[in-house]
Amino acid sequence: MNKEQSSRFLLVAATGYLIVRVILLFNPGHISDLDLYREWLVKAGQFGVAQIYRTSRMDYPPFYAYILAPLGWIYELTSKFNIAGPVLLTVLVKLPPTLFDLGTAGVLWRYMNLKGVSVSGSSLVAATYLLNPAVLFDIAFWGQPDSIHSFFILAGFATIGYGTRFWCPFRHSRSVGGDTLGICLAWGSIALATLMKPLGLPSVPLLLFLSVLLFGVRGAIVGVTAAVAVGLAVFAPFLLAGEGGPVFKRVFSDIGAMPFTSANAHNLWWAAGAWRDSETPLIGPLTATHLGLALFGLAYVSLCWSAYWRHKSQGGQLLPSQMLALAAMINFSFFIFSTHLHENHLFAVVALLSALTLEHRVWRNLFICVSLGVFINCWLHDYPMDHPHWPYTIGGPTRILHPPYFDRVYYVGELAALWASVVFNLAVYTLAMVGTLRGGAQNWLARLYVSEEEHQREPGKEHALA
Repeated sequence: MNKEQSSRFLLVAATGYLIVRVILLFNPGHISDLDLYREWLVKAGQFGVAQIYRTSRMDYPPFYAYILAPLGWIYELTSKFNIAGPVLLTVLVKLPPTLFDLGTAGVLWRYMNLKGVSVSGSSLVAATYLLNPAVLFDIAFWGQPDSIHSFFILAGFATIGYGTRFWCPFRHSRSVGGDTLGICLAWGSIALATLMKPLGLPSVPLLLFLSVLLFGVRGAIVGVTAAVAVGLAVFAPFLLAGEGGPVFKRVFSDIGAMPFTSANAHNLWWAAGAWRDSETPLIGPLTATHLGLALFGLAYVSLCWSAYWRHKSQGGQLLPSQMLALAAMINFSFFIFSTHLHENHLFAVVALLSALTLEHRVWRNLFICVSLGVFINCWLHDYPMDHPHWPYTIGGPTRILHPPYFDRVYYVGELAALWASVVFNLAVYTLAMVGTLRGGAQNWLARLYVSEEEHQREPGKEHALA
């Protein structure tokens, strides 16, 4: 296939994909969640961002209100011409996640471009994300806004790796790392991820660690200052309207709004017992939440320690790909060990690992496994599973009640599928942690460094796919 044929194929494929995504905008999605998002959109359009918490049941951090407000204004305008309705409202609510999906593909494309990958290779990486079953199900079909905070997490760590030149093509410096503006952009991006959804919080300590490691205390102070400035800018309308106190109380109290060990997340706590009170003491005064945070903290420190020694052994260098791998493993750890989580809360790891699909095969295999894990976890808790059909009904009903409503019992086939998904996620995570923490040249982070060196020795060679 020559260059002209390749361009035509890409154009046709992209057009077909966009048509599919537009069609999926009209799908009602995850109904209970989209009902809330639709309410927030309407209230943001009617009363403005500063009044969103007073006039609606919004329990997300405030940045989402900024995204919904312009669409709420559009809905208000269409109402005056009697063309508004539930279908248009669904399309407007599902539009931001779709656009941020495309934005994530753009970030992946730019990242691969900076690594010297060809246009076709960069397009392939973007396509592995956009055509990913987990992405299509969670974002396009369900309409969940997970692509928004995932975009900012991916962009933040890509920026801390490449600096301002990640966003400014005219900067030609090839040094890995960031300048002052690059540090600010990275921290601002992670701040927006956190202000979109609390799932951005696990990335903050890692960004602090990388900032100190790569740019010293001064770099960390600059980054934290930038993040605080972004936070103040986002909260400014609420503070000016005298809503600061209630908003902070609402946001931080709603982090614990689902005080269960696992709210359908197929992780360690599903294995230990899902939908149980996570605040009941299990070992002395320690609750499931405490134990989960302790295990997550242990995994976090172990991964940062591994990264520190990798940085030291590489002559004071840490590659952008290694930073993205670290971010992926830390977010994976958070999903495995934390309580209160839902089935789609592993999604950001898919975006982070997408950037490593042309790297060493262990990371590509991990990307495939995590993508499959997210897709299956969501699939097994989709609405049709409220009333399972064959093959999930194989073996007949059990005596085990189905939480959280306990209005029916599990079926044998259904339980088998759920447990297979849990075991799969735990096995994949265990293997990835062992690989990332092991010593020597077989360390998974070290393999990324070796792959990069091989590519630089042969600049005309495309990143291997095997």
